[in-house]
Amino acid sequence: MEKKIAVLESLKVAHHKEVIRFKFNLERMQEDKESIVNTIIKLILDKTVYRSQLQYDKDDAKANTVLLNNVNTADPEIIWKCLIQFTATWKPGAEKSYTMKIGSLYGFELFVKRHREIYYDKGMFEYHYKKILFAESKERGIKYLWNQGHISIDNPKIAARYFINAIDRVDFLKAKY
Repeated sequence: MEKKIAVLESLKVAHHKEVIRFKFNLERMQEDKESIVNTIIKLILDKTVYRSQLQYDKDDAKANTVLLNNVNTADPEIIWKCLIQFTATWKPGAEKSYTMKIGSLYGFELFVKRHREIYYDKGMFEYHYKKILFAESKERGIKYLWNQGHISIDNPKIAARYFINAIDRVDFLKAKY
């Protein structure tokens, strides 16, 4: 009888452990769901802002109305050169800010960011710095990248449309979430 009681007590302890583990998992999943729902709401709001301000040119293509700092042109060659210059020469200043606003497009702010990557080389951890470009909604803070933040250095027309392509990912991200 005592053996049976001991077995039942160990089963009871195991059951309580499983109940606690499942409660913890349920709480974590509920928090994840809440976070995902908030992200989807932000994406829907970003999509609404983008679609309301989106303009088309005479060929029914999305107009590239990118406004870069100190650049007053829609010429893809000039925009391409400016973006390459931002990614090649910009360095964080004394304020240690690793991002710099470079313009705006359809209600989104455009940024260049210095991104640090760690890699292992010859028994040592080394740092490699890259510059990436992204668009961010002012109110919601979601960052939109295209091509992992790197522009095309071979084709000025594609490079000039980098930010439009990045913001267009709002539909893909909404579907993903």
